[in-house]
Amino acid sequence: MLDEKEWVVDVRISYNVKAISPDAALGAVLPLLSLGRDRYGPQPDVADYTVHERPSSAAPSVLPTTHPGLSKSVYTAKEVADLLNVSKATVYEKIPCMRIGGSRRYSRAVIQEILERGHVPEPPPRPAPVHHERRRPEKAAKVASKASPRPKAFMTVAEVAKTLQLSTHKVRQLLEARKIHYFEGEGGAKQIRHDAVEHYVNGGTPRQFVERIVADGEKAGHFRDDPEALRRIADEWRAAWPE
Repeated sequence: MLDEKEWVVDVRISYNVKAISPDAALGAVLPLLSLGRDRYGPQPDVADYTVHERPSSAAPSVLPTTHPGLSKSVYTAKEVADLLNVSKATVYEKIPCMRIGGSRRYSRAVIQEILERGHVPEPPPRPAPVHHERRRPEKAAKVASKASPRPKAFMTVAEVAKTLQLSTHKVRQLLEARKIHYFEGEGGAKQIRHDAVEHYVNGGTPRQFVERIVADGEKAGHFRDDPEALRRIADEWRAAWPE
């Protein structure tokens, strides 16, 4: 068989009564607090309650003989202040109460518990206000709309000199010696492809570069409908750039 334990049940109740004034309403309710279970008149509404186990070391709930004034069910703030020897401000601030209209009343159970513990309880902490911070939507990262510029198809003598880290005079000598492949442009200007310069750096000859261009043209199918044109152009390039 389970051992019974002692429990403390704190109940806050409220009554709905009709009266001409707050004092009259209080006078109608106070007698009901001392009645037994078979009470008559308005029935209470339970506002809230808590249940907790009374520690075994706690003294039994007996009214202290040193406080004969604890015979009433409820007390005013002034009466509580006199019983506990504290200020009314402390009573208002720290001791739980029942509000009836604009008046405050304090139950005998609360006062008795304070007397048993020997100190006025600290008021419950107020809930911290919740601030809803409005967050601005994050801006999407800007994507660069401009694509990187494509390299030019052909290079100038100065650009080739910069790439090969040579003087422009030395580059012109290489072109005149036909060491680097180039095309003749309008007015005799020399048009040098990027891959022709790379071909020279890798040790290739201009004729090998011509064969590479012809093979690339065949593979790409540029002259699929006119293979004779490719053969004619290839012969002209080979003649201009012999081994």
